[in-house]
Amino acid sequence: MRKKEKKREKVLIIGLALTLICVILVGTFMWKPIMLSPKGELSYKEKKEDAKYLVNFLVENYPFFEIKKDTMGYDFVKHKDELIQRIANSKNDEEFYLNINRTMNLLSNDHSNILNEYMLNFYENASKNSYQGIFDDKSLEKASYWDKIELNFITVPDVLCQYMEGKYVVISSLNTGIKKGDVITQVESLELEEYIKQNRDKYILKYDLHNKKCYVDKLFVETDPSTNKNLKVRVLTKSGEAKEETINIGAYDEERTMKLTRELSENLGNEVINTKIIEEGNIAYIKINHMIEENNTIEKIDTFFKDMKSYKNIIIDIRGNDGGTESVSRAIIRNINSKEVSILDEYHGYRKSEFMADYLSKIYGNSTFSKETPTNLKSQYTEKYSFIKDSYLLPYSKEAFRGNVYLLVDKNVFSASERLSVIVKSANLGTIIGQTTGGDGIGRNPVINTLPNSKICVRIPGLLGINKDGEINEELRTSPDFYTEQSYEDFKKAIKENAKNISLTEYDTIFNECMKIIKK
Repeated sequence: MRKKEKKREKVLIIGLALTLICVILVGTFMWKPIMLSPKGELSYKEKKEDAKYLVNFLVENYPFFEIKKDTMGYDFVKHKDELIQRIANSKNDEEFYLNINRTMNLLSNDHSNILNEYMLNFYENASKNSYQGIFDDKSLEKASYWDKIELNFITVPDVLCQYMEGKYVVISSLNTGIKKGDVITQVESLELEEYIKQNRDKYILKYDLHNKKCYVDKLFVETDPSTNKNLKVRVLTKSGEAKEETINIGAYDEERTMKLTRELSENLGNEVINTKIIEEGNIAYIKINHMIEENNTIEKIDTFFKDMKSYKNIIIDIRGNDGGTESVSRAIIRNINSKEVSILDEYHGYRKSEFMADYLSKIYGNSTFSKETPTNLKSQYTEKYSFIKDSYLLPYSKEAFRGNVYLLVDKNVFSASERLSVIVKSANLGTIIGQTTGGDGIGRNPVINTLPNSKICVRIPGLLGINKDGEINEELRTSPDFYTEQSYEDFKKAIKENAKNISLTEYDTIFNECMKIIKK
């Protein structure tokens, strides 16, 4: 166990602005045609060297290949040579960056991506010990260059979809023929599920354990980057009518982007924390939109629980929360855990590589840890990984809330917010209601590496997080005690009544299920 809390903190994606950027750039907007520059900065030799370095680094260190192959049917390692050649054959810097990005997308994990200049500065300033020697002046200088290249080939569609009950529902539209609440079923004569599989390198795919299929949470369809055509789609209207429509592709501009995403960003919430009294003296509610230490976040959490100490029920809502810093999760746990000695045993699996040995020496330092293999693991893991047992002392308070705790979750709960879900379930600190979460909540800071010639920095998870029962968090994530999800029918009713934000209303399926459970 760790003597200092900050050694345990896992610094991940932060900032409202970054959250919006992730929504926009990952699986929402599409790349426009590659504009060939007269002369790429990188030579073929340099691109080939970077391609080999990247793909070999991923093959030797990425911990989730077996999981992704079993659930999504894609074998990254099998395509190793093909991926190297595709990057090496890039015609210019723009296409090179695009192919690097698409290679990272094939890992199907939100912690696996190219780091932009903002994130590089964040990691350098926040975690110097973990990343010492990774960054140099050229990395930061080149990050600005690559950021500008990325913006050059982003375009904006006029429709944004969200995965809901196994369907792709339009949640925002600037298209006169496609309305909010319509469902996209086909793209260019391909069933949408098949279309996504054929274009898996353009998105960060996830796996729906409930419906047993791959999906993209926020989706816009796209074709090959060499084309810029509008797309024929098949639409099922809210009334059930099937029709053919065209999605229009436009050049990126800020105004168009904000129009398309305004309602989505409003629903996410501009504040890190929102609180509400649902029923005086009985039910209190706290919404944590982001695990960010901003504007006295932890102080606000402490104050809320102190003020609500006499209440019978508290609802903690982390739906849509894709992570941040673990210190926020710890603050919540401290306020709902009154047990003085609560130890949670977990395991970290890692690939037997020189890079990972060096990484672990940095994050663990001189600390001692037990090398112990968890039970019930398949041989494909026990043969390829080494394991560390990590005993985690849960934060507690004698003044902690002792009433009923209900944790609302959905498929977007990830990273530091998933960490909260894991602990609430493992330590029996509350009742979890909603969807199976997004996972990747057991581990440490991401692994970061820099490509030698382009100086592009990439990150991946370094550890295979496993709970005390031998379950891999990235595979099974956190299953709720009561499964429910936002229903399409409730969403359509909200549209009919012109309800902009359905949170805590009669159209909020998960919240209303929670209220039924409380009232039983």
